[in-house]
Amino acid sequence: MHRTIDSLIADQEVYSVSPGTSVVDAAKYMAERNVGAVTVIDGVKLVGIISERDLMKRVVAEGRDPKETRVDDVMSRRLVHGSPGDTYEACIGKMLDNKCRHLPITNGDLVIGMVSIRDLYRVNADDKAEELSYMNAYVNSAPTI
Repeated sequence: MHRTIDSLIADQEVYSVSPGTSVVDAAKYMAERNVGAVTVIDGVKLVGIISERDLMKRVVAEGRDPKETRVDDVMSRRLVHGSPGDTYEACIGKMLDNKCRHLPITNGDLVIGMVSIRDLYRVNADDKAEELSYMNAYVNSAPTI
């Protein structure tokens, strides 16, 4: 079974901040929405991602003032993205290859969603559980000799 990410992002709201947003405001925005990362959009262009890891490594660990530090000073700029129709296996592969935990999904230049490695692993685990259930039903329904 090769499910695509389309169902994961179908009705998803895209959370984003602008490059000039203060880190403290970005952190509050993420906390209010209970998300671990948001896209950074300049006008309509995706220019980065800011994640909890970025906040810890590039703000807290470096002793920066989160009120004075801007998102574009600490965001991840090396972007990998997925596209509608990508399988979750392909997205997991992209994330593992690029050592990232969040993948913006773009359609052309437009960000239409974001998936986390946790989202994708959950789908994978659910699929495996469903396959196992079918296999158990098949084995248990086989006639005994």
